[in-house]
Formats: sequence, C-alpha cells, structure tokens
Amino acid sequence: MKIQKSASHYSEAAYDEVEILDVIANNTNNPEWVKSVMHYYKDEPEKLADGIGSQHCHTVQLLNSFMFYGPNGKHFVMVFEIQGVNLLEVMKRYDYKGVPIPIVRKIAK
Repeated sequence: MKIQKSASHYSEAAYDEVEILDVIANNTNNPEWVKSVMHYYKDEPEKLADGIGSQHCHTVQLLNSFMFYGPNGKHFVMVFEIQGVNLLEVMKRYDYKGVPIPIVRKIAK
C-alpha cells in the first residue's frame, strides 16, 4: 500500500500516478505493444506460454485506490500487487557497501 500525504499537491501527484498506471494496464490490448513484447521475449518463448498480459508490462500493477479520511486530513491510498524485496533490502544484504554488478544488471533488466 502507498499512502499519500494529505496536502493537495501530493493528492494531485497520486491521481496522475493512477492515471499513468491505468494507461499502461489498458495498453495490453494494443497490437503494437503485443508485437513489441513478442520481440522482447523472442529468446525466451516459454515466458509467453500463458499468453501476453499485464504481467509483461514490467510495472507494478495497481489493484485499487481510495480516499482515507483520518485525523490528519484526507489521504489518497493506492493498493498494489505484492512485490519481492525492495532495493533497500538488497542494499542491506550487502551491508550498504554496494550491490554486485551482476545483480544490478539483473535488477535493471
């Protein structure tokens, strides 16, 4: 979950984020996008065995969003799919001394 601060400019940024994520999610029906995904996975066709969908967008998937009215104002809340560890956890695993290049490359891909 991501909870935005109650200030209006934070709420506006959250609305923009939701709009962008919606466009990405809806783009999965675009034939041009499907073609580009097929090209991207041309060396790994097994990754397309279950079909092409939002899991191939390489962006977090927004599941829901809503307004929460609390004692410190109204907050915009976004609910995302469960992800793996975050970048901070990876950095901690290497004692904040730098992440090995092969792992950085894998994360970047």
